[in-house]
Amino acid sequence: TYIVPALYTFGIIQIFVSLQLENIMKNRQVIILTAAGLISFLCMAIQGVATDGWIVTILHEKNVSLGSTVKRMGQVVGTLFSYNALILLGKWKVSGYRVFNPFDCLMIFGCFSIVIGLILHCFRKEEHQEEENKSSVIQVFKYLLQFVRKRQLLILVSFLLLRHLGFGFIDAGLNANLIKHGMPKEKITSVETYHIPIDIALGIVVATYMGKVSGLRLGLIGFGFKLVDFIFKFYIIQSFDPKNINRTYLLLFSTGITSIPVEALLGTGLTSFFYKVADKEISSSYVTTLNAFFNLGRMLAISNGYFFLERFSLSNLCLIGGLYSLIVMIVFGILFIKLESKPKESWSLYDTKDQENEHNLHVELP
Repeated sequence: TYIVPALYTFGIIQIFVSLQLENIMKNRQVIILTAAGLISFLCMAIQGVATDGWIVTILHEKNVSLGSTVKRMGQVVGTLFSYNALILLGKWKVSGYRVFNPFDCLMIFGCFSIVIGLILHCFRKEEHQEEENKSSVIQVFKYLLQFVRKRQLLILVSFLLLRHLGFGFIDAGLNANLIKHGMPKEKITSVETYHIPIDIALGIVVATYMGKVSGLRLGLIGFGFKLVDFIFKFYIIQSFDPKNINRTYLLLFSTGITSIPVEALLGTGLTSFFYKVADKEISSSYVTTLNAFFNLGRMLAISNGYFFLERFSLSNLCLIGGLYSLIVMIVFGILFIKLESKPKESWSLYDTKDQENEHNLHVELP
């Protein structure tokens, strides 16, 4: 119901943009490009809501962490093919023609989306079942308002939004500084590509053994790795030598030791926690809202990083960012220890009065 129309719409937009991209760029048609991007992201968000709901309602609670890991794997693989492959293969030329260019990339993904949509449409029928507790749109928004009323949710959302601000300076400045000083972007991208299989494998291992450690605690451990990763990347920038690019290349490859556990622990731990505490009444909306705050925190940090890097030195910003991140880890570490002891029912957005009213309504009906 949701995914198939989203796939068709996304595919058509990608094909349209692939055919018009040269003209759009030549005439600087920013509004058309922005609209296409906005609708594309909306289609992906619709799929995200649907898959979040599946993970919560279909999988057993002990397998929820694996479900969140598989979903993250899909995002990682998507990044590999849509970004890393485009950078690495973009230099290949046959008879002066680039083998893999942005136009081909958009066309391939557009056709792929439509084919997948057709397969699902033709060979997979959805079984419509009546649900006794079907929440209306108004009820869903009413429940989501509880995010600002429940103390533990406010603490969690605050961490999701604030956790990355101190790291944004290094995330925004690392690649930009290396490329500025002569490091080929293909080299940087190839390092990220080599990290992807290790990232996926570690994510699966973490999800498999998550029963012994809570998702919040894993997220906090991942945050600690991020702090170490932050220091290591700052050292790479400060010690960069244009005459010895191979050394920098080796150091970048070594960042996998610190950066890969960040996503495996922080990403998998927190998202698995979202699924486990999600309110069954609005499971997909609950998880998607928390995931939105998770992604928003990272995007705000990087945007904030680019803004301040134009005005202040990277060294001063990294010093402030490091101290800020250390304070965040200590404060939220103490708060998370208290949140771990909260029963699952306390995370529910479903008002007790609403439950009683609904129960009385069912009792009165013949």
